[in-house]
Amino acid sequence: MREIVLTAYEFQCAFCGYDGMLGASSVGLEAAHVRWWSYDGPDEVDNGLCLCSLHHKLFDKGVLGVGEGHRILVSQRFVGRSEASRQHVLALSGRPVIGPQPGAFCRRTAPRMAYPAGLPWCASCARRSRCTDRVKEVVEVSSSSLASVSVPT
Repeated sequence: MREIVLTAYEFQCAFCGYDGMLGASSVGLEAAHVRWWSYDGPDEVDNGLCLCSLHHKLFDKGVLGVGEGHRILVSQRFVGRSEASRQHVLALSGRPVIGPQPGAFCRRTAPRMAYPAGLPWCASCARRSRCTDRVKEVVEVSSSSLASVSVPT
């Protein structure tokens, strides 16, 4: 399943475009479940995203998500003060997800979908498929205001 998902995304992270290789093997790329297995997410190709190791971890922890229009969301709860945090996390907010190859999830001759079935989901809710409060936890961070983001308690 991993190879099929990575191939569909042309061996690049759907969030940042990372495409590292060591010889003929990809390194640092993983197949991520859009809807978690533990929350009834199917172990199928159309429930997968190719993500680099960093963005896969942040996606699973709810720091990153995918919203309407297949744009990357960053949780308001994420705090990052370093330049690396700004470049690799906060700057992703609002960017379009790099989609799979056209027809990549086709099981017959006609493409079923352009993106995995599980999108969109909440950027802060561990129960992605059951969240009813998707928008409240997401902050739109423009490229001109890449500052630390936190949520008052």
